[in-house]
Amino acid sequence: MPTQHQVNNKLLNAVQEGDIEKIRKALLQGADINCQADNGWTALLWAVHLGRHYVVEFLVEQGAEINLQNKVDNTALIWAAFWRRYETVRYLLDKRADISLKNKRGKTVVDYLLEQWEDSPEREEILSLLRERYPEEVMLWHLDNGLKL
Repeated sequence: MPTQHQVNNKLLNAVQEGDIEKIRKALLQGADINCQADNGWTALLWAVHLGRHYVVEFLVEQGAEINLQNKVDNTALIWAAFWRRYETVRYLLDKRADISLKNKRGKTVVDYLLEQWEDSPEREEILSLLRERYPEEVMLWHLDNGLKL
């Protein structure tokens, strides 16, 4: 009988491979869908990082916690925006990802999009989505950071 650590590792490896059947098997063997590797990365964070949107959807449908933070408190939403994965950002927002969560640097997804990430069409698509769904939060960021009306 495999240990919890072993089945959790099977899950994380299956996510990195993008193999839904292996993911399903690991979960049936008792893997914790929200288990964290030593660096705090969850299966969901790996799926986002690797651009496997179909795995993101599967994990969320199976109960993955979308607002779980890794050791530096980054979330799946922050990573999805960082890697400019518009479809995944939209999906996570549809599933009620929390845009107000801050990482250890005190930054939210809005902070990263507006402050640090380079201009690109993908960044603008994600910003448009956030402005549409969270206009008050985006405006407050601008006001807090020196926008004069």
